[in-house]
Amino acid sequence: EKEGKYRSDSIIKAPLPFKKPRFSSELAEFVGILLGDGGITKQQIAISLNGKDEKEYSEFVLSLAKRLFGVYVGVYDRKSMSVIIVRICRSGIVRYCVEKLGLKIGNKIKQQVDIPDWIKQNKKFSIACVRGLIDTEGCAFTHYYKVNGKLYGYKKLAFTSLSEPLRQSVFHILRNLGMNPRLCRRKDIWLDGRRSMERYFSLVGTHNRKLLNK
Repeated sequence: EKEGKYRSDSIIKAPLPFKKPRFSSELAEFVGILLGDGGITKQQIAISLNGKDEKEYSEFVLSLAKRLFGVYVGVYDRKSMSVIIVRICRSGIVRYCVEKLGLKIGNKIKQQVDIPDWIKQNKKFSIACVRGLIDTEGCAFTHYYKVNGKLYGYKKLAFTSLSEPLRQSVFHILRNLGMNPRLCRRKDIWLDGRRSMERYFSLVGTHNRKLLNK
């Protein structure tokens, strides 16, 4: 406090170095993951995943973050809470995510976050970002209904967000990719119909086996 902060080699003045990745599909997918299950403070980035059935996916996220930024990435398995946290503690990376990537520090819902323009303006980046978003905030389920007393069931894909700009962006990206998404219940996007489901998994795909298994 008395001497260190005035030294030219002080760690307070010189944030630890990291690799600054170029815009790419991998970086766009990482942004989607952050917009889904991530949180950003002034000092760190944290991604919280389900500890029961997303352990394999947490390893993918860990590997992706290491490739992009070239730094140590911590993984914390809070078994009592069934949560796995992937964490990067670098203020420099936080600033890069805010100033270069267009992300925001703090509550994503209060700030009504959206997909950054550099992603929306590129088809490949948009696909990758939507994959990151739906791998974290999406789910697959079977919708059952009756016709003339006979029970039918078919698969649907749902994405949930309380950020309206984000929800609208995902909706338009899916529609522009030739699918038929529906806006539901003020917070959801549903993708149903065999053709749309097949197109999603062939064109966008998933890195989260939980989603694929369902």
